[in-house]
Amino acid sequence: SVPLHSATAHDRYTNVQHRLLRKRYGVHLKVVQGGSLGSFSLMCLLQCLATSMSLVTLITTVGDVIALYLLPQSGFYREVIYGMQEGDIVDHSASKCSLDEWREKEE
Repeated sequence: SVPLHSATAHDRYTNVQHRLLRKRYGVHLKVVQGGSLGSFSLMCLLQCLATSMSLVTLITTVGDVIALYLLPQSGFYREVIYGMQEGDIVDHSASKCSLDEWREKEE
């Protein structure tokens, strides 16, 4: 037998008296990380916010046009959205008065 202090790693593991058998069941997942680290960019954030807001506005406008002009119940949608019925006439001159005149009309 070879003394422990002078034995190489190969000699230590070739003279094995017992072994341990492990039965493992399941799925073995191996994860490999890739990519690179990024940094915060205020300009990119502002650009994404502006783009998102413009797309929401565009979708709202397209939805209103479809609801008010293309669908058969456009009169109902107009009443719900604007509080107007189909025969109502819009008075644009009321918007040209001063704030004091408008408050007097409301009272």
